[in-house]
Amino acid sequence: MKYYTKYKVMESAIVDFNSVSTGMSGYAKRLNKVNSVLSTDNSMRTIRSNISSRVNAINTVAETSSKVRKCFERIHTEYINSERAAYQKLYENRTINIGGKGRFANLATVSSLNPLSKWRVSWTSLLSSFGIGSATKIYSWSKINWGFLTPIINWIKNPFGKTSSKWGNFKPEPYIEPRQNRPANWVSYSREEERANDIKMQSETKDLVKTAQEKWKTASYEEKKVILNELLKDTQKVMGTSVNPELRIYKMSSTGTRGYYHLNNRHIAINEHFLTQSDSSLLLKTVVHEVRHSYQQDVAFYRKNHLVSDETRQAWASNFPPPDSNYYSGFDHTRYLTQPVEWDSKHFAGQQHELVGLTPQYAGSW
Repeated sequence: MKYYTKYKVMESAIVDFNSVSTGMSGYAKRLNKVNSVLSTDNSMRTIRSNISSRVNAINTVAETSSKVRKCFERIHTEYINSERAAYQKLYENRTINIGGKGRFANLATVSSLNPLSKWRVSWTSLLSSFGIGSATKIYSWSKINWGFLTPIINWIKNPFGKTSSKWGNFKPEPYIEPRQNRPANWVSYSREEERANDIKMQSETKDLVKTAQEKWKTASYEEKKVILNELLKDTQKVMGTSVNPELRIYKMSSTGTRGYYHLNNRHIAINEHFLTQSDSSLLLKTVVHEVRHSYQQDVAFYRKNHLVSDETRQAWASNFPPPDSNYYSGFDHTRYLTQPVEWDSKHFAGQQHELVGLTPQYAGSW
């Protein structure tokens, strides 16, 4: 579950930068060894000169990648602060998702508040402002594949890029503030009652996923969409929560996001990109994960009295947006996975392999 940040796009690029830097450093050392051997033969001066030039170019690119990484870390920080300020002023709809991505609907269309105006500069100017003047020259060096920069460049050009989707006649609900005061008829449950109920629901949803996986093996592209929608409806019944009965399936701008839950409009979206992947069956657990977020929201916002303890409700409430919460969506993957609502949803949906070796901040029933 995440806000729409596209932060993982930047995070992936930073990993690529570091990988390229490490690889080029090793390449430079090997070339230097060759250079030292050739230094004894005057007839090889031309080759030595070319190797020295290549070594210098590699070192320059490594230094540039380090500066670019710092550039994006600074952009990330400013981006979070600007979006938060905009949200607090306008109460813009929030989106929650898994896998590291989210959406900030319509934020770019706000005419009265434009937090990104100071970033509307060219790619070259942006790099130059961080002292990376040689980047343009290095870009043309034929021996390096610069394709990994494409998603980052596109993000900077259009950080709030719109994605096309056909959602029929679906009309979002008006924004609803979460209730702060506990209703008089709210029932408190014990941790033991909560745990027993969670285990029961988890067992039932596992059976649903198992049945869906059998159909998935031989299903066509369109049949997979039907299977996902059927699983959505059945999972809602098991958990006693309610989201829009139709999945929003479309290609998201980030290929690293499997799906997300829209906190206000209460619909679940799935990244169509994953329907064509070899591990597309992971989308089945994604549906369960996102329905669990709606279950958490019911309790955290006092909307439905599910069988949950007060301790768990408080942990979820403090970890949910909007703004005055401790929900984390930065680069620290461990911190993201161990926060209450994410740990609970992943554990419930059978995605425990992502949690191995981690300690939750608070795990609810788990």
